This record gives sequence, structure tokens and C-alpha cells, in this order.
Amino acid sequence: MARGTQNVTSTVGWEPYRGIRQYEYVLEKIKGLMASGALRPGDRLPSERELSSRLRVGRASIKEAFRILEILGLIEVKHGDGSYINKGQYQFFESFGNTVSLFGELTPETMGDFLDFRSTWEIKCAVLAAKNATEEDIKMMDIEIRRMEKCYHNETEFKAADINFHNLMCMASNDKSIMLVVQGLRNILITFFNNVYPLVCSDEYLSKEAHVAHDNILRAIKNHDEDAAVQAMEAHLLVARNNLIRSCNMLQ
Repeated sequence: MARGTQNVTSTVGWEPYRGIRQYEYVLEKIKGLMASGALRPGDRLPSERELSSRLRVGRASIKEAFRILEILGLIEVKHGDGSYINKGQYQFFESFGNTVSLFGELTPETMGDFLDFRSTWEIKCAVLAAKNATEEDIKMMDIEIRRMEKCYHNETEFKAADINFHNLMCMASNDKSIMLVVQGLRNILITFFNNVYPLVCSDEYLSKEAHVAHDNILRAIKNHDEDAAVQAMEAHLLVARNNLIRSCNMLQ
């Protein structure tokens, strides 16, 4: 059988998920296999049912991961036939990931610059989420907001809820270019959050402040109010930047 039509069910290691949210594990697993060359353009992915069994995750998580990959253009879903690695977008994803890796690790000196860079897509993302978010998108973001409210004293849980909220908002934007950027910058974003959180959410007051800011963003998205979404996101990013600068100055 030609590689381009190969079903990779038996040739790829689909280890069961551990730890992170299920759809994120499926998403990162498929992207990782693409990056390693285990999945190539034209390869047919296992069915949703089979992946659910092999990875030990719910079928809803497989569907969500496939939806994201299809929006990104990384897979093509042929109804009645299956899902295939997209030949057109694969090379772009591969080269974008290689380019991002050249940036190296984020340092305290570059965190402010990266926050400015991040704002360019976060504000656009909030606007598009307010325009395009579905009831399911809003429900999933609301879960993370309530999770933040319950863990002011748990930095790990609070940070995870924050990251998930922004990822979900990105998906709710339904904008392929933004999703490609955010997925390509995933490792740098995680490093950014790891470095920034001890500085900008170092006590209960700052955690509550961050929770309220995210709740304001979600309220604008729920109301499909694009102007309010811009204002809420700009306010959130400004406070985060000011807290970062103040904390860095205190450390000097």
C-alpha cells in the first residue's frame, strides 16, 4: 500500500493519555507524530472510535481535537471515508514549528516584549470570539473561569485554568491564522506563563484581580459584544504588564 494512503493504526504508538485535558492530549499527540514524521501527508488517521479506545479518552475529546486540526487545515475530514493528514498545510506547520524553535527560551528581559507581541493576537482573538463563539465554546470557557475562582491559593491549578481559558478563546475565534500562531507558539507560551505567574499572581489579591479580568472578557463574549471584548482584553493585558513591571522592579 502506498504511503500516501496508509492507515497508520498499527504502525504508530497511540499511548493512553495522562494528566492534561483529554482533547489537548489528542491534539498534541497528533501534532507530535506529524512533527516526528510518524504521520505524513496523506496518511489516514484511525477512526474516532478506535482512537478513543487506544488513547482511553472520550469520543467527544477526539471530536474536539479533530475539529481544531481541521480548522487549522492540518487534517482533511472526508465524511464516510475518514480523516487524513492534509498535504497542503503539513509543510507550513512543520516549517513554522522549526522557525519558532529558533527563538530559544524566554528570559525575564524579553517577557515584556513578548507580552506586547502576545497582545497583537489576543485582542483580535477576543473580538472574533465575541463574534463567533458558540454556546458550547462559552460553556467550556465558563468552566475555566469557575475553576480559577476556586483556586486562588493554588498557583498550578490557577495557571492551568488561565492557559485553558485563552486556548478555548482562541478556538472560539474560529480563525485559522490565530490558531496556527497560538499552536505554533505553545511551548513559548507555557514558558511565558511559568515565568510570569510568580510575578503577576503572587498573592490572593492579584489572583482575584486576574480572575475578575478573565470574567469580564467572558461576559463580553457571552453578550457577543465585540467592543466590550476589546476593552476587557486591553484592560487585562495592561494590568498584567503593570504587575510584571512592578514585580521585576522589586526584584532589582
